Amino acid sequence: MSAILALSIVIAIERDWDYDAVKIMMNEPDENFPKRNYKWPWFLLVAVLVFAALAVVWVWVAAHREEQERDFNAQISTGAK
Repeated sequence: MSAILALSIVIAIERDWDYDAVKIMMNEPDENFPKRNYKWPWFLLVAVLVFAALAVVWVWVAAHREEQERDFNAQISTGAK
């Protein structure tokens, strides 16, 4: 594919075409068109960040509960002696 593109550029230069012809052959976007502003990547980024934050909070709460259960069991075993 790149060989065909290089060959077409060489042919365009040899035929003394202007830069616009080479640009059309390379399928480059024209500067006159407005730049696309996609919104879905931002929604995806927010969703990933919210998921990561909720996962951290969930693991922290689970670890805190487990620590409380271990402390409670340790107090009962020392008080039974």
